[in-house]
Amino acid sequence: MLYWIGLILGIALAVLAYQLNRSNKLKWYDWVFGLAIIVLLAAGVQHYNGSVSGFESNAAWKGLALFGGLAIVLGLIEWQIIVRRKKA
Repeated sequence: MLYWIGLILGIALAVLAYQLNRSNKLKWYDWVFGLAIIVLLAAGVQHYNGSVSGFESNAAWKGLALFGGLAIVLGLIEWQIIVRRKKA
């Protein structure tokens, strides 16, 4: 479990470092969205692993779809906010 959380955090930090090197101006709510996305992804992975280890594969996939889906939706919203801010 710690491997997956570390992997997610490592990818998030790499993306953040890439964004900061491109000199994009991030607003305070960009950080809030990013933190929420990381927490939702970590919760999805944790729920999946916990449910599979408890032999509840149906609940594992539903929980992963719920938390992962929310993280993807928030990620797409944040991406659109950044793209539209860059155009303006």
